[in-house]
Amino acid sequence: MHGMVFVVGRYGTLQQSAAALRRMLLNTCLDELHGLPLLVLANMQDLPTASSVEEVEEHLGLRTLWDPRPWRVQGCCCNTGQGLLEGLRWLAEAVAGQLAVASAHTRHSAL
Repeated sequence: MHGMVFVVGRYGTLQQSAAALRRMLLNTCLDELHGLPLLVLANMQDLPTASSVEEVEEHLGLRTLWDPRPWRVQGCCCNTGQGLLEGLRWLAEAVAGQLAVASAHTRHSAL
């Protein structure tokens, strides 16, 4: 696994989503998740009741993550596809960057 995608819906579920994300990231059985790029898709942006990207960041506590990982909250509408390509493009670039760093570290260690 090289990256993670976490999807959140409307405001009423942000607290539940935050708890689920924290459980996932804190689970000691999931050490392979440590440091992986995290793309959060803030779905339902076509609805007037949708949470903003900033609200999602705040409620999920992404600015206070204890492990260094690249992350991004991307507003989207899964029904129309709006925002999905931008988010997945960012995730692909973040994963490629981490793989390049890991490859360079492996080559350096072998010397």
